[in-house]
Amino acid sequence: MIRILLVIGYILWHFVGVAQVKEPDSLDYGDITITPIEYPPTMLNCEGLENGKQRSCMNAEIVKLIRNNLALPLGFDSIDTIVRVYVSFIVDTTAQVSDIEISLGADRYFSETQSDLIKKLNSEAIRVVGLFKYTEPGHMLGKAVRQKMTVPVTFSNPEKEKTTEE
Repeated sequence: MIRILLVIGYILWHFVGVAQVKEPDSLDYGDITITPIEYPPTMLNCEGLENGKQRSCMNAEIVKLIRNNLALPLGFDSIDTIVRVYVSFIVDTTAQVSDIEISLGADRYFSETQSDLIKKLNSEAIRVVGLFKYTEPGHMLGKAVRQKMTVPVTFSNPEKEKTTEE
């Protein structure tokens, strides 16, 4: 009986192991989708770094690009809330950014009466993410692959931040 269980266990392990060798598409966990990848897309100042340092460099570059290019829409100066808009996009096999869309928008912070401000915040977040420039696509198993990415774009009122710091 133990021998039969061991054989069945080996067969199951073998087939599960073989199934994992196939090129992964994406893993769906309901609200989130994870696309496993060996090497993420690369931005200009992050080329040639090892994987761990490259990821840190990419995060820093994205933060810098957002900070330097984000414009607060008219009407936001009266808002005390920090607004975080999550933007998803694809870095395709030619390292171009495409399919930019709002994953989680500004609408959760405001009432429907402020729909104009919501549209402006979401549009600005999309505009800034559209400025991202990649020099290399992501790679998986030695091939260039499309990589879906999501970044938070944070809007905060610098005048309100100054008064809270003082």
